[in-house]
Amino acid sequence: MLTNRNSFMRPGRESKYTVINLPALLVLCSVALGAWFLGSITSNGVTAQAPPTRIAVVDVQKVVGESNFGKASYTKVKQLQEQRLARARQMDTELRNLELELNKPAVTQANRENLVRQVEEKRVAMKRFAEDADKEVMESRNRELVALNSRLMPVVEALSKEMGLAGVFNKFESGLVYSSDAIDITDTLIQRFNAASPATAAPATQPTTTQPPRTQATPRPQPTRRP
Repeated sequence: MLTNRNSFMRPGRESKYTVINLPALLVLCSVALGAWFLGSITSNGVTAQAPPTRIAVVDVQKVVGESNFGKASYTKVKQLQEQRLARARQMDTELRNLELELNKPAVTQANRENLVRQVEEKRVAMKRFAEDADKEVMESRNRELVALNSRLMPVVEALSKEMGLAGVFNKFESGLVYSSDAIDITDTLIQRFNAASPATAAPATQPTTTQPPRTQATPRPQPTRRP
């Protein structure tokens, strides 16, 4: 009698030989061995931990606005912006004064040409200053955000491990349509972040000094010598 190579024959009661399927037997042995192995691990006090499945959301804008580090960063950028705006207003006032001088009826032709040149130079200077100020404020804001992120992420990671979280999403910029307040950990994160970054006074930036327009000094009359 021919048999499959995955089977073998042994004597039985009803027939001379009984066919046993080898693959099925191996599967049964593997299952039994796995069950014994897991049982031995559990009996020794070691249990397999399932990966975390909980998620949470954080209002990043609230963290920036209410945390100690975020407030200090905002104040620093705001001071720089206000200083640049103050200088821009001063330059605008200087331009208006030049235009008023230019429009006076009694201005001479030579003075008119000089004022026209000054007005054009002032306008060019104002345009360059506005471009440089915008770039400077933007770079300052980006630096503060990078610094805040580098300080905040370790706190987020530690809190996530402590709470058994699989992921933390930006509440309003992650594409979520709805999120329950029960998974919002913003307040807890702010408390931990403030504990890691105590409130400190923001370093005052140096005020922008503006030089008044130069005026030609009137030569003093020399005293006449008496013979």
